[in-house]
Formats: sequence, C-alpha cells, structure tokens
Amino acid sequence: MCTVNQDGSHHENSKIMRIVKKFGMDPIELKEAFAGDIISIAGFNNSTVGNVINNTGKNHVIPSIPIDPPMLSLTITVNDSPLKGNDGDKLTAPQIRERVIQESQDDVSLKIETEAVKSEFITMHGRGDLHLGVLIEKMRREGFEMAVTPP
Repeated sequence: MCTVNQDGSHHENSKIMRIVKKFGMDPIELKEAFAGDIISIAGFNNSTVGNVINNTGKNHVIPSIPIDPPMLSLTITVNDSPLKGNDGDKLTAPQIRERVIQESQDDVSLKIETEAVKSEFITMHGRGDLHLGVLIEKMRREGFEMAVTPP
C-alpha cells in the first residue's frame, strides 16, 4: 500500500498492520473496512490526515477539506522561579520539549516551531486558548513544571 498527497504525489509506502474501529469505548480489530467506516490504521509512520491510501503504483486522490491553521501561539520554557521543584519532578527543557513533540505527533492541529528543537524556549501554535490550556494543564498534572508566556 502507499499514501498519496493531495497534489497526487507519492508520500509513503508501507503495509497496513491493524485496522481498529471503536464500538462505544471498546476498540475492535477488523480484517477489512468499507467506505463510510471511521477507523484507525496502524502501519504508516509519516502519513496523516489528508493523505489517501492507495494500492502501490496508484495515485488516485480523494479531495479532502483542509485543516485550518493554528490561530494562537505561546512560548514555554523551564520554571526558573524560587519555588521550582515544589509541584513537579520534570523540570528540564529536554523533558518538556520531548513531551510537547510527542503531543504534536498525535494532535494534527498543534504545531511546534522547528528551531525549538535545540532551544530552551519552545513555541507552540494551536487552535486557541482552550486547546493550548488543556495541553498545559495535562502536562502540569503529569509532573511538568514550566513557565508559560501570555498567548
């Protein structure tokens, strides 16, 4: 199998490893899926929403609705206040960067600036204050301590 970009260019070759459909809260593994099924596919590393899955060698494209770009950005960095270490145990920039990059791989509407990979400051772009606020609160509950700029 292969995936194709919206312009018809080849994107990635891979094999479908699993097809999963949710029934309520329970995931059920399927052998095949049909048009109209809402499923998750395992096996493609770099493909995302908007890529079309085809047989190898085929470049047929099904038009998709583009995802709106992020509307709000903020910068996070390590907590350097005198109370550092009182609320969490994940205090370093590499730990924060790794967690944010992991989240951006699962969340198609969260973008991380590429120069943030080596910097102590990480700029995130998201859909709005609720989108970014939920991520920051989730990280705080996981034990991360960070300083956040206003959006």
